Amino acid sequence: MSKLIVPPNIIGTNQSDLVQGVDKGGIPSIGIEVLINGIIDTRLGNDTITGEGQGFYSSAIGISNDGTIKTGLGNDTIAGTGEGASFPKYIYPGIGIFNSTTGIISAGLGNDTITGTGEGGSDNDDSKGIGISNQGKISTDAGNDNIKGIGTGGMYSGDGIGILSSGSVDGGTGNDSLIGTGSGNTIVYGGVGGQGIGISNTGKINGNAGKDDIIGTGTGGDGPGNGGKGIGIQNTGSISGGSEDDLITGIGKGSNSGGIGGDGIGIANTSDLGGSDGSDVLTGIGIGGKGGYGANGHGVGISNTAGRISAGNGNDQIIGYGTTVGIEGNGVNVVGIDGGTGDDLFKARKISGLNAQGNPIESANQNGSVSNIFINGGKGKDIFDVGFGTAKLSGGQGYDTLLLPVLGSGSYTIGTPDVNGFFQIKNTASTNVLTVSGIEHILSGGVTLV
Repeated sequence: MSKLIVPPNIIGTNQSDLVQGVDKGGIPSIGIEVLINGIIDTRLGNDTITGEGQGFYSSAIGISNDGTIKTGLGNDTIAGTGEGASFPKYIYPGIGIFNSTTGIISAGLGNDTITGTGEGGSDNDDSKGIGISNQGKISTDAGNDNIKGIGTGGMYSGDGIGILSSGSVDGGTGNDSLIGTGSGNTIVYGGVGGQGIGISNTGKINGNAGKDDIIGTGTGGDGPGNGGKGIGIQNTGSISGGSEDDLITGIGKGSNSGGIGGDGIGIANTSDLGGSDGSDVLTGIGIGGKGGYGANGHGVGISNTAGRISAGNGNDQIIGYGTTVGIEGNGVNVVGIDGGTGDDLFKARKISGLNAQGNPIESANQNGSVSNIFINGGKGKDIFDVGFGTAKLSGGQGYDTLLLPVLGSGSYTIGTPDVNGFFQIKNTASTNVLTVSGIEHILSGGVTLV
């Protein structure tokens, strides 16, 4: 099997077509290369397009697309694998699928799968592995489709990114999944472990119609110096689940180290992220790595340091679990999380880690589980179960409930509302102050306070 360059264009049949390309040792090494005017159109049938690039002292790309790749009607598969090679002091990344600014990948009707697997070379300090790198447009149209990117950094602290997108990704109609897994690699001789990011988005991701899953998992690489950072979903663009009941989950695991443990952030948002219509669940889990002679890494479930997280219409849940803090923001003067319309749940928890089933283990002390953020419940019967911390909560319209944790032997005091209707809640066991407005029912340990 040899490298495939398009054009000449490839037009398929009404049967199940197979398009393959393999390049081992090219500089760079590209399995299938579709040039700017090139077209692969497999038409009807359960078609398969696979590209494999394996570098030899060079970068590698499984499928590189500057043109158009279409699979039409059928249960189709598009898969690219790129394995970068190694040469000291040079950067040789591996990318599974690269879709440029002029590239269009359309899976068409059917239950389709698009998978990119990238692995960086083994002798480089910056050998990234990227599963899917998208600068253009990827759409799956109608059907229950799966887009999956797996990125593994090369040895000696290479970064791994599952899905890196500055273009647009559209799930179309159907119950789709967008899954990115990024793993940073280990540094052997000191220094910082590689960073792992599940989904890194500066463009636009839209699940569109259907019950969609957007899941990112990032794991930092180990380091004898400091541990690598893990980020589940990193968003500076726009992410929307679209209509119906969607799931957006980010899991970030910082690595252990001989020095300072790596930070783990489930969802890091500085722009627009939300579920749109439907009863959506947005969850961030952040696990800080354990340090040796240094401190443990920070674990943050949801970090909204700019922008806004909007639940939209529906009975939504926004949940943050972190070994340091469940939900954090960058101030209480501007709304950071908005529940929209519906009976929503806001939950923040400090955790000690995950159990064998991967579920969070909640800590006994929930002082500081929410920090420096303004959460607005919007319209509906909302529940605020965010532990205790310095934050601002507004119930909005509807009969809302605040559940306060028991903090040892500490007792709560509730202040008098100011001219804007906000009042302060304090606890004798904490220095934090919770500022609240428009919440009709306040409980702690099953006892009604208001």
